[in-house]
Amino acid sequence: MRRLAWAFLIVAGAASAEAQTTVSGPVTFGTGLSVSGSGTVSVATGGISNAMLANPGLTLGSTGLTLGATTTAVSGLTLSGATVSGTTTLPGGGAITGGGDIGIGTANPQSSFQVTAANPSIIGYSRFTTSDYVDGSVGSGLVFNSGANTGNTWSSINAFSAGNSTGAALVLNTNSTNVGVGTTGPNQRLTIQANTSASGNESDLHGLGITTGAGGQTMFMGYDGTLDTGYINVSKSGSIEPLSLQTRGGNVGIGTTAPGALLSIANGANDATNYGKAIQITNVDGNRQQIAFIRNGHDVLAAGYNGATDVWGFGNGNATDASFSPTNLSIDLGNTRVGIGTASPAYSLDVEGGQVNASGGFVAGGAAGVSCSGAPTAAFAVTDGIVTHC
Repeated sequence: MRRLAWAFLIVAGAASAEAQTTVSGPVTFGTGLSVSGSGTVSVATGGISNAMLANPGLTLGSTGLTLGATTTAVSGLTLSGATVSGTTTLPGGGAITGGGDIGIGTANPQSSFQVTAANPSIIGYSRFTTSDYVDGSVGSGLVFNSGANTGNTWSSINAFSAGNSTGAALVLNTNSTNVGVGTTGPNQRLTIQANTSASGNESDLHGLGITTGAGGQTMFMGYDGTLDTGYINVSKSGSIEPLSLQTRGGNVGIGTTAPGALLSIANGANDATNYGKAIQITNVDGNRQQIAFIRNGHDVLAAGYNGATDVWGFGNGNATDASFSPTNLSIDLGNTRVGIGTASPAYSLDVEGGQVNASGGFVAGGAAGVSCSGAPTAAFAVTDGIVTHC
């Protein structure tokens, strides 16, 4: 005879047993649970029904309850210190495999933990919430969704508040470390790794895209590895659209962190307080082209500065700045001279290499110049190089 210790045993509606009861021979509790005469507890393959084990429940030795390789369906049973072998089926089609993988919604998990939802585009795959969460009312959390229930689609991570009725801020890496997209080694707070095309439209791959969500309206930026250049483009359904900077006012700088005009272009220091408040173009000393006007690769006209003569002006464009010379039109600010056809004007107006035609005549020293025909007369007069009387 074996003495079995039970605590608060309720069987099929019967009254509770005594705190300690001696049982000899096999005993069956409801359907599916039995104890043999030798004290072996058996749970039928079909599970337990019509039997309830009240708190503190059933204690089976120091090693707990061991279930065999054949899965046994158990409803409402709490196991402490139990060893389960084989695959255990979970409600909703889930399972715990013999290898320790857990599947929710799938009996064949492909990783340590896999969630397969029947309707992930609406209810999501999983949800993490605060302790006060009430759906549609209070509480914050995080939900994982997909764009469709089946097929190739996008996935999302969404933060929410007010019981998932409103969106909330999604913050990554609050420990001030880097976040990478397309890279496992981000070297900035946000690093996006993508070799993109500067000539592509909004449907092509780009590093970063900002869109209105309508009509293909997109601003995108990236780095073209083939051209070895970075770019910012704006397009709408394949057509190029305007790009605006500082629409609320303020200066824009290229090559400078202290733009002194609406547009400051600097290769060196620029003047942030004076001159040209619409556009400033600053370059280093020496022969430098500031602006080049190019007609489809031909007839390049450049504006710039000649360091040898200290003269500004316009001249033929050159492949290198050091070759620039303002021979078309030169302005000598230091000597108040203008030259045409020369980079070094020697007179207030110095014209070289051609004739001067003035349909309105000339004025020298206040006297108007005249045009003469035939031989000079006795009254012929020249003032400051200008014929003033024939």
